[in-house]
This record gives sequence, structure tokens and C-alpha cells, in this order.
Amino acid sequence: MGNQQARQVEVELTPVNYTPGSAANLEGDLEGIDAALGSGDKAIAYHTAAQAIAIANTWEDLIFDTNVLLTGWTHAVSTALFTSPETALFRAILQLHAEQSGGGTAPFGVRFLFNGVEIPGSARSFEISTNNVSNLMTVAFPFNAVTSQDFKVQVSGSGTMSTVLPATAAAPVTNVSAALEIARL
Repeated sequence: MGNQQARQVEVELTPVNYTPGSAANLEGDLEGIDAALGSGDKAIAYHTAAQAIAIANTWEDLIFDTNVLLTGWTHAVSTALFTSPETALFRAILQLHAEQSGGGTAPFGVRFLFNGVEIPGSARSFEISTNNVSNLMTVAFPFNAVTSQDFKVQVSGSGTMSTVLPATAAAPVTNVSAALEIARL
């Protein structure tokens, strides 16, 4: 990587009043991380609609319909792909609400891909409960990006009753099903 030097960044996260599903609150929560990381290439996006698992036990792209901030990164609205602006070390932070509408508890998976290949160690599995209970999941993972190559998130559920579903907060809160921040380390 040439003359690039790694820098260690310590981030202290303090508890905040978070309204589940609020893009504004999620964006505010991430400001502390942004401040610690400093200026640089980053992307913040979220999705406001449900994304049902179409085929059980199959990885499916998680799409994002709203771009909050794109600095360097590119992302076409309502797609899954984010294109890297440079070769560097980044960290992705994903928050999503998953729900199982029937059939008892079920595994739900999340993984990060770069240039179409799963980033080693990025896959996470969660048990989500039934009875339409929203399960908030947060996944953070560092990855090495290469200029002009693509990053995306995929999800998988054990049945078609698994859904990434927006939280249900009262107006004027924007109800978000998934939010993603990518920032250079």
C-alpha cells in the first residue's frame, strides 16, 4: 500500500436516546464516530421499506433507498452497490430491524461483500423471534477497499417469513429498516 500509515482511532460511544428506526437519531449517533475518524471518504445511507426474504436460506442483496451523505463513495438510490473511491481501510456499520412473522424463532444472517466476494469473518448470524417482534441488529466490520470496486450487504433468513422491516415510530420520525455507514479508518 505504498507510504500509507495505519492510524489507531479510539472511539468512545456513550449511551444516547435512540428512537428505533429514526434516521435522524441514527445519523446523530454516528456523528461521534465521524468526528473521531475525521474528514475523509464515507457513505451514509438507509432504507425505509420492508425487504422480505424471497428465497429461504439464500443470500440476498440489501438495498438502500436514501443517501444521507456520499463523500467519495458512489451509490445509486435503491440499489445495493457502493463503489469505493480509493484503496484504503474502511469500517462498515450496519443497523437493521429483522422480524419473523411466524414459525417460531429462526436464524437470520448478515454478511459484507467486497467486489463480489464475502469479506472473511464478516458473516454474522442472529436468532430472531416470532410474533412480529422487531429485532434490532448492529454489525460493524473493517475491510480493505480497492479503488472503483464495489461493497454491498447481503441478508439471509431460514424462511420467507423473515423480513427486514422498518421500525414503527410516530411521525415525524422516518421509519428505517436498515442504515449503513462506511467510513475510512
